[in-house]
Amino acid sequence: NPSIAPREADDRTHIRIEWWTVASDLLPFCVLILLVIGSLYSGVVTPTESAALGCCLSVMVARIWGQIDLPALRRALRKTVLSSGSILFVVYAAFLFSYAVGLSGLADELARWVSQAGVSRLGFLLIVILSLSVIGCFVDSMGMMVITVPILLPSLAHFNINVVWFGILIVLLVELGQITPPMGMNLFVIRNITGEPLGSVIRGTMPFYLIYLLLIALIIVFPGLVLWLPGSG
Repeated sequence: NPSIAPREADDRTHIRIEWWTVASDLLPFCVLILLVIGSLYSGVVTPTESAALGCCLSVMVARIWGQIDLPALRRALRKTVLSSGSILFVVYAAFLFSYAVGLSGLADELARWVSQAGVSRLGFLLIVILSLSVIGCFVDSMGMMVITVPILLPSLAHFNINVVWFGILIVLLVELGQITPPMGMNLFVIRNITGEPLGSVIRGTMPFYLIYLLLIALIIVFPGLVLWLPGSG
């Protein structure tokens, strides 16, 4: 049919135009990510400098391809200051708590109690997983690490737990705690962004919750998944 060929050509042209439109929209963000992550992992900048670079490049992208103006930038800066202030307050309080724990000797007492109680390695890890999942419902990620790591660190030697491996476990548990119902902090962040009911947000995060649990189980059963790369160096 002679009419089919022109129609197919029009469809292919339309698809190419749509593909180019999508690619051109994504290109600035891909370049932004590559510059920020690339400069960080190449050692050109420090993490703090990388964050500053990302902020400056984001403003440039928003100004060139977006609709940012001075009032919008002022609102963004105000929200950033408020969010940073609340986070830093939690971190400061957590550092004070960590300092008090060190002075009181609570971490050493906990390590001594663990060694005398006959808790198994798996039992200790289950207690850590449960505790940090609950703490993550109420405390920011940085606060979680500052509060819990000084207390748990002395007990690692008793169970012959690798510090690098335990650090990866803590990171996974921190991320898990932020989506743990009913008070995980990221749940409320997602609700504010999307406007969806909290119950809907919790149901939507359940697959990610299960994925985190699977990752935690895998690194417990197969520690080499974490340690092979540091060991190869």
